[in-house]
Amino acid sequence: MLVQQWREQGVYATAVGEQRSILLDDGSRMLLNTDTHLRVDFDAKRRTVEVRGGEALFEVAKDPGRPFVVRVAGSEVIAVGTAFSVRFVDGPKREDAVVVTLIEGQVNVRPTVGGGDALAPKQAVTLKPGDRLTLDHRPSANAPAVESKLDRPDIERAMAWKHNEIAFQATPLAAAIDEINRYSRTQITLSKGMGLEQLDVSGVFKTGDSVAFANAVAMLHGLKVREVDGRLELEKGG
Repeated sequence: MLVQQWREQGVYATAVGEQRSILLDDGSRMLLNTDTHLRVDFDAKRRTVEVRGGEALFEVAKDPGRPFVVRVAGSEVIAVGTAFSVRFVDGPKREDAVVVTLIEGQVNVRPTVGGGDALAPKQAVTLKPGDRLTLDHRPSANAPAVESKLDRPDIERAMAWKHNEIAFQATPLAAAIDEINRYSRTQITLSKGMGLEQLDVSGVFKTGDSVAFANAVAMLHGLKVREVDGRLELEKGG
């Protein structure tokens, strides 16, 4: 019954560790990743999706008369017929970020009118296939400031979540744990004061399997895994 209510209101969501594929009325498809919440609003002139949190892949059906617009944190991603992903990390204080990855076609990323201090580029950015645009807050800025970074990642690695996998390449352990924790309620932590954060992690891991990841990292770096209050804590081996 709840799912039916979501459909009627145009609101779709996934729980932690869940993925969901949705075929829209225009033939476009959305693949929602873990812990994602968005709203769809189509009318005669525009197809609009608002990403309120999480990550989704959009495969857009061509309709030149109705642009497909994804709104997220003060930015708009505008497409006609293309495939791209949008991730919104709604973190505490100034730790939130928006990441747009273009797989095929072309998209423009621009500020939403009246977006204020939200996460948006200063002016429109056009992405080519393989481009990834990251918008986050500049850590050294005293006043609110948004930093734009454009790079070209390994797309297969970046989109590994489609196959319920996460791929790391010399990723700092703290960052890898943050990513793994998105997919499971069994959280992994690092023992404080041991300098484990910058240990590197490489490899492909299944999403939602925190135990396997913790054990693999422990074996790789000679660490120990212990259960503490329902979480897994990594610490130096004795």
